Amino acid sequence: MPAYETFVTNMTATSKKNREAGLGSLCTIFKHLPKQQKLAVAEEPGLLDALELFLRGDKADIALDLLIELGELDDGEFTETTEKCAAAIFYSPCFSTVKELAETGSTVELKRKAWRVIGRVSGMENERLKELLDSAGMVALLQAGMESENDDIAEETTVATSNLCFNIEVASAILDSHPDLVKVLVKTFSTSGFCKKFGSKSQPPLSLSLSIF
Repeated sequence: MPAYETFVTNMTATSKKNREAGLGSLCTIFKHLPKQQKLAVAEEPGLLDALELFLRGDKADIALDLLIELGELDDGEFTETTEKCAAAIFYSPCFSTVKELAETGSTVELKRKAWRVIGRVSGMENERLKELLDSAGMVALLQAGMESENDDIAEETTVATSNLCFNIEVASAILDSHPDLVKVLVKTFSTSGFCKKFGSKSQPPLSLSLSIF
């Protein structure tokens, strides 16, 4: 039996109690795993599919925490493993649900955590970032996040946008094809200022290269 198949079995059990116990067991060990093993968990067939079901229920905050942990930098650095973990989230059923939570989550905390996951996903390989920008509703979501009254959400949106623009094709697409997003970016930085609005970091910075704007 593959190393993490038991978690999939438990997280998809008929009993809600057993499903939640499976999620709890996974969370308990996950934070202690090295990055390479976290990737192995993410790549376990059916595991992220099972996690997506929790994103739609009353354990969404716990499921988001696990995705945030999966997308964390590797000792503060971008690595190939980090990029693969971000891609695993992006290509899983979880990501569309994460975007829904970022937009319509029932609490500000759920929205904030969902945006943090999106920020992590924006750490994928450069070659994949155009897919992220082009994914359903992403541009509108970036615009809404940038205009959020919650500084944590606005900060996460800035991180994600900045990371996207490490890809020249994406940066060009934003500047040439999404004028409304550009207007929001200009308004945000001209009226608030990066240091004033985002001075208190809630996570290790994924990117500080904003000079393109």
